[in-house]
Amino acid sequence: MFYSNSSKTMALLVGVLAMVFLIGFIVWAWTEPGSAPPGGNVPAPVNVSGTGQVKKYVDTNNKGWLGVATDGYDSNYGLTVGNSTNVLGVKASGSSLFEKNLTVGGELKGVKPNGSLCGGNKILKYNSTDDTWDCADDAGITSESDPQVGTLTNGKWCTTDGSAVNCAANAPTAGSLTCTVKSKSVTYGAGSFGYATPTCDSGYSATGCGFEDYGWANTCAIVRVQPFSTYCECQFRNLTGGNCNSTCWAACCKVQ
Repeated sequence: MFYSNSSKTMALLVGVLAMVFLIGFIVWAWTEPGSAPPGGNVPAPVNVSGTGQVKKYVDTNNKGWLGVATDGYDSNYGLTVGNSTNVLGVKASGSSLFEKNLTVGGELKGVKPNGSLCGGNKILKYNSTDDTWDCADDAGITSESDPQVGTLTNGKWCTTDGSAVNCAANAPTAGSLTCTVKSKSVTYGAGSFGYATPTCDSGYSATGCGFEDYGWANTCAIVRVQPFSTYCECQFRNLTGGNCNSTCWAACCKVQ
């Protein structure tokens, strides 16, 4: 089979034009970097390098949370370690700083500087004699160094002298109650009022009041009986009859 030169030229021309259009499309689609190398690179993932690395905070929906050995993370915390099936903790060989609250969901145990754990009911206690930390029995509070707290004695009551609290006093005992009755009588005529105010002795308080009428039947009447702190007050009235003789009583008591 034979081809003419014109056919070969046409095929060559079509191939050249296709290459021109392809190269032009590639050039048109390419975007020049916005900064010189190595700027503008995609941030590297957390890796094993010795370079300091940061999970960046972008906004409230992208806070840079990180989950370790888990299939997710708790958005309430920046770092989530482990989960319900892979229970892990965080071990720090140096000092740690908590600028906010520390919530402990389990038992807070004491660990000595050498790494050994205080077991049982032991607590971590500083020994100032040899400048070490030891595991000691939790005996509770046995002494108090607060200058506003004085002597602490088991089973005693606490009192204060205005500057310190001392728990060394015996329990207060109930005092004896002493009571007496004071009375005062009054005579009043027909159509008039009679007043009687029996008063307690010094140191006694009026704890109750009473009265008694003497005179004409249906004539002598009590109007008011009222106790005050140290006396009682009775008011009587003679309605129509002859003289009335009435008595007001005050029950007076004190604790000794």
